[in-house]
Amino acid sequence: MKNEEDENRKKVSSAQISLRKKDTLAAALVIVILLFAVASVSATDYQVHEGESIQAAINMSHPGDTIIVHNGTYTENVVVNRSNILIRSANGSAVTIVQSNRTGMHVFNITDQENITLDGFTIRDASAVLNTTKNVNATSQTTVSILTVPTQPTVPEGPSIDGFLSVTSTPSGADITLDGTPIGEKTPHSMPLMPGTHTLKLTLPGYLDWTKGVQVTGGETTSEHATLIPIPTITGFLSITSTPAGADITLDGRPIGEKTPHSVPINPGTYTIKLTLSGYHDWTQSARVTGGETTNVHATLTQIPGAVTVTSTPSGAAIYVETYLGDSCIGKTPHTNTKVSPGHYTIKLTLDGYHDWTKSGQVTGGETTDVHATLTPIPPPEGFLTVTSTPSGAAIIIDDMPTGVLTPFTMPLQPGPHTLKLTLEGYHDWTEKVQITDGETTYAQATLTLIPPIEGVLTVTSTPSGAAITIDGTSIGETTPHTRPMVPGAYTIKLTLDGYHDWKQRVQVMSGETRYVQATMTLSPPIDGVLSVTSTPSCADIAIDGAPIGETTPHSMSMMPGYHTIELTLDCYQDWTEGVQVTSDETTNVDATLTQVTGSISVTSTPSGAGISFDGVAINEITPYTIPNVKPGYYTMTLTLEGYHDWTETVSVTAGETVNISATLAPIPGAATVTSTPSGAAIYVETYLGDLYIAETPHTDTAVSPGNYTLKLTLDGYQNLTGEIHVTSGETAYIDAILTPCPLLAGIYMNNASNCVIKNSSILNISVMGNCSAIGIAVFNSSGNAISNGEIINCEEGILIASGSNNTIESNIIRNNTIVGVRIDSGGINTEIHENCFIDNESQAIDDGTDNIWTSNYWSPPPGGNYTIPGAAESEDSDPLDECPQIEEPA
Repeated sequence: MKNEEDENRKKVSSAQISLRKKDTLAAALVIVILLFAVASVSATDYQVHEGESIQAAINMSHPGDTIIVHNGTYTENVVVNRSNILIRSANGSAVTIVQSNRTGMHVFNITDQENITLDGFTIRDASAVLNTTKNVNATSQTTVSILTVPTQPTVPEGPSIDGFLSVTSTPSGADITLDGTPIGEKTPHSMPLMPGTHTLKLTLPGYLDWTKGVQVTGGETTSEHATLIPIPTITGFLSITSTPAGADITLDGRPIGEKTPHSVPINPGTYTIKLTLSGYHDWTQSARVTGGETTNVHATLTQIPGAVTVTSTPSGAAIYVETYLGDSCIGKTPHTNTKVSPGHYTIKLTLDGYHDWTKSGQVTGGETTDVHATLTPIPPPEGFLTVTSTPSGAAIIIDDMPTGVLTPFTMPLQPGPHTLKLTLEGYHDWTEKVQITDGETTYAQATLTLIPPIEGVLTVTSTPSGAAITIDGTSIGETTPHTRPMVPGAYTIKLTLDGYHDWKQRVQVMSGETRYVQATMTLSPPIDGVLSVTSTPSCADIAIDGAPIGETTPHSMSMMPGYHTIELTLDCYQDWTEGVQVTSDETTNVDATLTQVTGSISVTSTPSGAGISFDGVAINEITPYTIPNVKPGYYTMTLTLEGYHDWTETVSVTAGETVNISATLAPIPGAATVTSTPSGAAIYVETYLGDLYIAETPHTDTAVSPGNYTLKLTLDGYQNLTGEIHVTSGETAYIDAILTPCPLLAGIYMNNASNCVIKNSSILNISVMGNCSAIGIAVFNSSGNAISNGEIINCEEGILIASGSNNTIESNIIRNNTIVGVRIDSGGINTEIHENCFIDNESQAIDDGTDNIWTSNYWSPPPGGNYTIPGAAESEDSDPLDECPQIEEPA
């Protein structure tokens, strides 16, 4: 088909040559022949060579024309302002390069056009280094034409005399049209313009168009802000009911705080309705609302069954559920039913030999109700026996089985004859037959007989002998050794003997036995004297005969009679020593006056030169300085220096030592206030470790150390701004920055463009400084476009589909893009992305759009299965490739 088209174009070109060289009759004859040969071929091929202008050729073209660009580097920014044209290279992208001539402008701008084909170019920033990646699937076509675009004069570089127009709007994102021509940008945007009067128009879906005449002055910036007015919409109504009522309503994932039934006015559109009610399954459905009409939605909610587990001790009990038809047996314990309708139930358990058990409870949907019954046995028939005794406390034995209880006691017994026996230590056992009658109480009264006691013998001896004996606190008038009969029992024996410590012991005398007690008496020590030690000052540590006693002055203590050495020690005082004679049963007084030792304080500061105050009194010295002859103790040191906070600290001075004080004085901070237009810019401070984030504008910091600082402000959509600020102690420094908007920059920019083809082209090194967006191919409000068989390499964002439907991204190499390879915003619908190679992009892809199809793409490294695409759309590649189909081996 292409060969036929080329032949037709050759024939047209030949006819044009003939028209220039033959007479009118011959020309007419040629035209007649051509009409028979080719049906109405009127397209023109424009040839552009290095040094000529692609833009000039586009400006001269008409629908159906072809612009053929030959080998070379073309430095210009091209605005495609015609529809239905083909722009292609003669020999492929490797030898046909178009690079930006102006900072902040798209290399190719296709706005409000359709059916544009761009084939076989390398497109790059002029400031970037050309990437050496090989061309992929470049095409080569040959067309002959004598119409050549004339060489365009070279515009010398120099200072611009343009003015600038800064356009903002509320809300932002409005399309900008200038003097009737869309410029392919959205608000906020700043652009250079020739001085004069211009017509500015802003359009935004859902808002009324805004138009105004503006005057631009050379070398100055004109700012225009538009507040867009929303186009009023006619609301509809959404009426929601449910069975049962009372369900919580959620619209598009957001609870509205209402329950069914409820009617809500709402803008036209399709909404997802979700109803939730405790005990019922959630219910979801979509509904479309039309302006001025009511859409009725009714939901029948399905109950969530509950579960009941019934157990009993002992198990095996029959389970009955009370119904309006009577009790219904459902099984035996243990038993579980997992499909019980929510509601109130009464359960009864029955088991032979046990009382019936009944309980009511509530079953909740989605939950398990546990029911456990401890059944009560039905007791056998019995009578009662009441047993008393004199004395009481006798152990009760029934039928030779001890009961573990004592008289008096009443116990149940089975009817019939029984043998009752009572036992009590020191008394004869008592036995009697008793007859128990069912339902009656039988009384048994026993009078126990005392067993007479048998005496024991107590023998007491001591070393030395002759100690007086006291038993249970009563002197028996005897001395050791001594033997005497004793009634069985426990006794306290005490022996006393002059010159010896008293001896005491508790002994047990057993019936019919001899208890021997042998005491070894301990000599009593001589009578101590008392030593009383005081000192001035007090709190001195005391040592006696070289051994510390763990006490401080003043202190009194018992002391063995004789000669002793007293030593007193106290911090900051000289040690004190003296010998004293302690007399038995007398008090010896020692009073010591201690001699104090001094220390010193060495004071330094950073910075030096600070005044020194000592316990609030200035000493007329500055740091560094050493204060001599300071008595031991605690002191408050204060250092003062202009521009710095006072420094205060408590120091402890030790006798004979120098205390070293080193103070780092804190400068009195200043304050810094940073604002920007617009606000919300991130504030960074340059440090030797890199930029340090502080806050967003407007921001005031009231604790800034005095000095010079370099600040950087950054805000998405605006150029970074760097400036110096000097902060003085106790003062506030101000910076008010006016940020300059920066435009989106694209290698190929498409806005309101449809059915265009971008193929066989390499878009390289599209990047900008600061927070401005740099995109290889940017698509806005455009549908039915195809991007294929190309390379998008070393850009910030490779391909952006901001809004539009039915676009295709196919068979491209998308590599080394620093932010994302392909990004589809929420306005991107029904985009097909297949057979592309995603290689080493910072983020391979992001999909926030709707119904976009990802299939058969290569991802580095191979994921080995379905590849999940990050983003709100939750997309995934249905059949990812293990190898890149465009190149033999990924770089």
